[in-house]
Amino acid sequence: MRRPQFREIRRVSLYIRVSSREQAQGYSLESQRADLQAWAEISGWHVAGVYEDPGATGTTVEGRLGFQRMIAEAERGNCDAVLVDKNDRFARSKRDAAVYKTTLNERGIRVLSRTEPGIGDPSPSGFLMEGMFDTWAAYYSIQLSDNVSRAKVARAQKGLPLGDLPFGYRSNDPKQAPETVPAEAAVILRAFEAYAGGILSMLDLADVFNAAGFVPRSKSGLTAFSKATIAGMLENPFYAGDIRYHGEVIGTGLHEPIISRDLWNKVQRVRGERARKPQIFAARPKRPYLLSGIGSCVACGSPIWANTTGGGRNNYYRCASRNRGGACAERVTSCRCEAPEAAVSSLFSRLELPLAWRERVRALVLEGIETGDIERHRRQLTEKLSRLRQGLIDGLFEYDKAKQSIRETEGLLAALGDAADATVMRSPEVLTDIGELWPHMTLEERRQLISLVLSRVEVDLRTGSVGGITPKPAFSVVPGPSRRGRRADQRL
Repeated sequence: MRRPQFREIRRVSLYIRVSSREQAQGYSLESQRADLQAWAEISGWHVAGVYEDPGATGTTVEGRLGFQRMIAEAERGNCDAVLVDKNDRFARSKRDAAVYKTTLNERGIRVLSRTEPGIGDPSPSGFLMEGMFDTWAAYYSIQLSDNVSRAKVARAQKGLPLGDLPFGYRSNDPKQAPETVPAEAAVILRAFEAYAGGILSMLDLADVFNAAGFVPRSKSGLTAFSKATIAGMLENPFYAGDIRYHGEVIGTGLHEPIISRDLWNKVQRVRGERARKPQIFAARPKRPYLLSGIGSCVACGSPIWANTTGGGRNNYYRCASRNRGGACAERVTSCRCEAPEAAVSSLFSRLELPLAWRERVRALVLEGIETGDIERHRRQLTEKLSRLRQGLIDGLFEYDKAKQSIRETEGLLAALGDAADATVMRSPEVLTDIGELWPHMTLEERRQLISLVLSRVEVDLRTGSVGGITPKPAFSVVPGPSRRGRRADQRL
């Protein structure tokens, strides 16, 4: 095994993490940051960056956005070492520890622990000690998970709820069965009955809850009911008196049910029947949508979603506010795709890309990427995009931040293009005049170019017109020979 060649340490990145359980026990981010900054100052190292993951488990890197950003920037050479307060702050998974430490070590970057001097030591004894620390961190994580699982199962078997109480219940003593909130329980019962009778859809029910002034139980800050919120209620067996663990009903609770067993079973049958019916909108777009990921409703600012009907014959953009628990100021919340896409196409077909922009595109695409590393970088971006999308679906990430990360990653992927071909996205020569190129591009190539250059396109869904565009920061100033420069976020 070849010993890594480490750099001389001059710049360091500080990585600090604390889980929710550790936060409750008083183990804070602030104390870790202060200790690491003092260590760097005493050692004469410049702090290149501080990366934080509050309330994040160390058993996986999923959802640890600070960790992922730290690794990405370290790969681009912003530091010579990563400092952690304890080795298990970096990872409590042997696999993650091995993969990401190897990634850093191959670039001459070591991981150093303030409280465990053997970590990062390239000597044989240091290698052995670090392996022991990694194994101990993984053992602790597995043991803790097993203990927590046993405690949860025991609690569920006693008929007590696990996790946060759903809307409709409250508790003054976690060791006692929760009690119903009468006003909330009444509207929940009516919602189940209305859905079972085919009277109201999930979106209709969300409107009923919101109109009545109810607020969902939400750790992510949601202030209104949405289709997803109602779907979660209709599939929660807690309302019928059951206790669920890892998606399986494992016992009967001590709490009072809000709905009867017969009503619960009827709602589940109706949900199954509706799920089997043909959907109004196609599950996946039949064609690329030029404003995918960057379009927004000019009235309320919500993202717009693309929908296909009629087997791909009809294509629409729809305001997503209602599905996200909000309300759009306009009554008309959809329009056909042709009008806004034609407006954006008209803009790009007339666009002559200035030299500064062409150089910026080249820099964005090729920054920090050797020719032989393009395929590897593309795989990393694809995997990151998959993790972000799954985390968004699972509710692990804050919606707006996750969507922004998804847009940025999609933009990088679009710019990178196919490693085997000199596509339009990677050819500075072709980018001389977008107007000449545009008519010959496919819809997908146009979508990629638009996503690379623009961060936001506002659409008036009443008329289908484009209210305004906002370019990404790299393209926010349009220089030209006859003008000093103007802002590119313009009204069309």
